[in-house]
Formats: sequence, C-alpha cells, structure tokens
Amino acid sequence: MHNKKEEDRMNHIWIGNFENEFEFEKYICQKEYFEKSNEYDCNTNSNVTEKDIKDARSQFCKEIDIDFYDEDFLIIKFLENLSFYDFTLSIPAKYSQISKIISKKKIKNANAYFVIDTKSLPNKPTFLNSTKLTYLGEFEEETPQNSKDINFSIWVGTTNKSKVEFAKLFENGKQSPFCKEIGLNKFNPKSLKWFHFDFNYTVEGLYKNCLPSEFCKLPLNLTFEKEIKTANVLVFYFESEYKGNQKIKIFPKKYVGKYPMPPKSQLEKDDYFGLKFIGNFRIEK
Repeated sequence: MHNKKEEDRMNHIWIGNFENEFEFEKYICQKEYFEKSNEYDCNTNSNVTEKDIKDARSQFCKEIDIDFYDEDFLIIKFLENLSFYDFTLSIPAKYSQISKIISKKKIKNANAYFVIDTKSLPNKPTFLNSTKLTYLGEFEEETPQNSKDINFSIWVGTTNKSKVEFAKLFENGKQSPFCKEIGLNKFNPKSLKWFHFDFNYTVEGLYKNCLPSEFCKLPLNLTFEKEIKTANVLVFYFESEYKGNQKIKIFPKKYVGKYPMPPKSQLEKDDYFGLKFIGNFRIEK
C-alpha cells in the first residue's frame, strides 16, 4: 500500500465543457479582482469597498466561495479536438482514479480542466459543482500519461569569472551557491545546465548556440524587455525533464502591486551572480 508522503502534492480537480477558450478564460479571469484589491490597498482616496472586491472575484471563485486562486500553483487547460479518453489521460492525476470518478458521476464529455494545489488555496473551497465545472475530488499529482508540455526557467547575463570559477557556483548540487540563491533544493542535477563563453554573444546568438529553437522565442522577447543585448552566460533549468523536479517559484518584480505574491515564492532579485532572471516558461504540445 502506498503511504502518502509529506512531499506529495495534492490537488483539487474540476472538469467541464466550454464553447470556446474565450468563454473558459472569462470564467476564471481574476484581473478585475486584483485591480480592485490593489486600488483598495494602495490608494487611500479610493472609493473601492470590500464588497466591490468580493463582487469582482472570478465567476469560478464566487461559485466555490474562495477569494482568489494562486496562478503559480494551478494547471488549467482548454483542449479542443480530443477524444474524451485522451482528455482524461491529460489530467495530472492517476488515470484509474479519475476514470472511476468520471464513470460514477456519469460524465460523458469535457474539454477543460482546472487543477489547484490544495495547500495554495487562501481559504477552503465549497466542494460543489459550479455552473460550468464538475468537481472530481482531491488527488495526488501525477504526470499525465500523454503529457508533452515543456516547462523551463532561464537566467542570462555577463560574468567576468572564468569558466572554472563560474562552475564553482554549481558544485555540490542543491548546496551550491546558485541553487541556494534561487531556492532550488529538489531536482535531478542533469536538469540544471549552464553555458559559459569567453566572449559576449548577441542574445539571439547566445540562445541559438545554447538551446533548441523551440525554446528560444518566448525568453528572447523577455530578455529584450530587460534591456539585455549581449551576454556570455546562460543558465537553463529544465523542470519537466524529470518527474519530481521542483518548480521554480520566483515572483517577477513587475507584478508587485498588481498581484499578491504566491505562498513559498521569493521575490525576483536584481542580480543572480551577474545574471538576470528571465522567467519561467511553458511550451504546450
């Protein structure tokens, strides 16, 4: 018998049907809630009331009676053109448990799921079906059988350290200076890769020399936003390469004042041994 370990991640899971992705996004959108919360907290002359904030919650949050959900601790998917069998395989939980509940609830079709880390919820939800989603229950997280999503994080910058000196930042695995700096303590060492050059590349050239092309587009745009034009170092953490790899929880400074910082996250630092944090990325397959 499997005994649930303390580190096992448990999730609440809902599934449902939506006409299109726009309807799905509208149903779960929290933008108005955070805008009003921010105005209430930061503007002493604001006319926003606590009732206004409560009324601005997403429709999903209203229906399960929570204030907000933590966007860094959830998985949401709207999946078109999949058989119901393939859809259920994509849910990040044990298929045998999911299929049993779906059969019991006589659910015949769905195209969207909503998965929230149990520990991340600010208050206990009402476990009733919403108007659009059916609550399946709480499940231990597992990598979906047909999962092909790619999750990774990137740091880029310029260092005067030699390659030998720079390598010392990664010695001793989770006890290394770099891992301590980013809060990474549970991962396969093969998933944390770094690239060091004796001269500066343009950032386009750096990405091209270090990563497959499919990994480059999203981080390249954010690198330009951070006004980095040349660099000689890139650090790449391939989160989805191995099951059990810890997710990087760095809260971007540009979101401060706009959204509440998720639990167990660290605020983005200005400098990581001469590097800038570019971001966490997901490529959906």
